[in-house]
Amino acid sequence: SSPPLSSQLFPEGEKKIVNDMVKDPYCGVYVDRDQAFPLRVKNKVLYFCSEECRKNYLQKDTKYFEK
Repeated sequence: SSPPLSSQLFPEGEKKIVNDMVKDPYCGVYVDRDQAFPLRVKNKVLYFCSEECRKNYLQKDTKYFEK
């Protein structure tokens, strides 16, 4: 009998951790939530792949931030 598939893929007890992926609303790229640039809009959080996309989104969608 062969060893479990998990021990074949990740020898020596290593485990692959898959983090949540979130979609950048500006450019559409998926990015790891832990590495994303968050922005709170009203009562939700948007995640961006870079500071540049976050800034561009703020400039483009100012209607969300009007007082």
